[in-house]
Amino acid sequence: MATQTYAIPNAGLIFSGGYGDSAVGGHNARAILGSSGTLDLVATGTQLEIQIYTTNATTPFQISVDGGAFADLANAPANTWNWVTVFTGLGDAAHTATIRRKTGDVYFDRDDCVRVTGGAPAISAPAGFGTQYQLRGTLGSYILMETGWVAAVNSGVNDYIAGASVGGDYPWSDVSIRFRATIETLKLWTYRKAGKVLLYIDGVAQSVITFSNLSLWGWETIATGLDSTTEHEYTIYFVKPNTSSYHLVAWLMGSEGRGST
Repeated sequence: MATQTYAIPNAGLIFSGGYGDSAVGGHNARAILGSSGTLDLVATGTQLEIQIYTTNATTPFQISVDGGAFADLANAPANTWNWVTVFTGLGDAAHTATIRRKTGDVYFDRDDCVRVTGGAPAISAPAGFGTQYQLRGTLGSYILMETGWVAAVNSGVNDYIAGASVGGDYPWSDVSIRFRATIETLKLWTYRKAGKVLLYIDGVAQSVITFSNLSLWGWETIATGLDSTTEHEYTIYFVKPNTSSYHLVAWLMGSEGRGST
């Protein structure tokens, strides 16, 4: 068996939910800023490890391997750099892995981020991941935020809230996002609280999509199997289910085609 270590940046390491680069504990580091921020990858081998630094020695991360349920990933001791095993003893094949922030300040080593052991160790991006467009970043200028959005900051990440604060909550206000793109898959990084959106393609309404009810941030798939050969106009309309629900969005992602223009 061989072992290969991979640094940041790498096309096979997909960070989502907000991050920042700095130096921590004598290492070049990448901090996961957003609540429930993730690292996704495909690791080919029998074992996957990550080098991390945290301020929580118990359960700073949760992991999902090959689409399984999320489980806590322990890290001990805290406040020092450690290699932590994500999986081991699996078949020498390609395995998907999602590492999700749970609590505390968490950092990945930028020079030696992940380590894979196998007959021919390798990493790659999972299917369905492409260019990310942060709505309040430079690429966000390609996306029209319709009237009603309120800019905010959540866990250090710039995002938008659907509607103004009312009694400490953020009711939906029938807002939408509109853009033109040539893509096959469309996802939205959003707060997942059983919200609903309606997708329009070139002005034609598609099916209503109901988000997961997890009360945490993550990617929600809006559509797959889109026409990746021709540019179309897409509108994501945020349906108003009730006055006690709220919605925050930070990123849009299109894959396997030219991004939003």
